[in-house]
Amino acid sequence: MTVVLVVLAHTLSGQALIRQDVTPLALTYVGFLLMLAFRVRRGRRPALPDAGDAPPNGAAGLVPLARFVLVTATAGYAVFLAIDVVFYFVLGGQHASFLVQAVTGGAFLAYVVAVPVFLAASWIEGRLRVRRTGEGHRSHRSG
Repeated sequence: MTVVLVVLAHTLSGQALIRQDVTPLALTYVGFLLMLAFRVRRGRRPALPDAGDAPPNGAAGLVPLARFVLVTATAGYAVFLAIDVVFYFVLGGQHASFLVQAVTGGAFLAYVVAVPVFLAASWIEGRLRVRRTGEGHRSHRSG
């Protein structure tokens, strides 16, 4: 253990250690605590309407899901870009071409890969539920 610390001390200066390791870790921890506090204050409300209230086999049930997935993907993409800008560009001193790659690659993953995969998986899950129950989504409300 001592050998690792001695090697680390010789390879990184105190300022570099703080800039490259301590600052990102501390900011990540503070961000996690802020998200936790926001969630606790907001309470437990469902993000999507109850599946039983969705119209059976209709495209109208896909609209709230698509909106939810797009908003989630956009928020995740924004956080991804913020992390890239702060940790790699500002603190890490990366070249501007790194940000261009992050913007284009992140957009591809968020909107070309993730959104269609989640929508397709949700559609497949709904079809399997219809096949398993034989009747599809049934409303919890009578009459």
